[in-house]
Amino acid sequence: MSDLLQDIRYGLRAIRKSPGFAAAVLLTLMIGIGANSAIFSVIDAVLLRPLPYSDPQRLVVAWTQFLQVGISENYFSIAEFQDLMKQNRSFERVAAYRSTVNLNLTGVAEPERLPSAMVTSDFFPILDVDAQAGRTFLQEDADSDRDVVVLSHGLWQRRFGSDPGVVGRTMSLDGKANVIVGVMP
Repeated sequence: MSDLLQDIRYGLRAIRKSPGFAAAVLLTLMIGIGANSAIFSVIDAVLLRPLPYSDPQRLVVAWTQFLQVGISENYFSIAEFQDLMKQNRSFERVAAYRSTVNLNLTGVAEPERLPSAMVTSDFFPILDVDAQAGRTFLQEDADSDRDVVVLSHGLWQRRFGSDPGVVGRTMSLDGKANVIVGVMP
């Protein structure tokens, strides 16, 4: 124990003699530890932590490709998706989604631009996620002229004050009336 105390005293004396060198060493350690923490956080979130869905190893994303014009990942057209649905012999279920559709929410306090996704009725069942309140989409919703939405939990809390009676109400997205059919967990 006395050797350890002597080493600590010696180290402190050396730091006092050359504070510039000590600061450089400390800065190098801080940058190294910070960079390693940031890299680990990204790797943990992207690669190590499992997806919050049942059987994530069975999920597949399919794209079309137009390699002659340099497009390696492109959405299916509606006709291509309908053909895939009719000819499907490999997958239990098939769903389509189109993300990063920004919609304007109006009529509830201040207007807000909302990131959203357009999905087919099998989207949530494929992920095995049920609505916290209300329901998710049904095929009948797509067949009718009625526009329906499912709210994220965050939007439900932020804009609707966690009101359990929000299901069945209408909200205006890009000037169209949409019926709220559910809230996700």
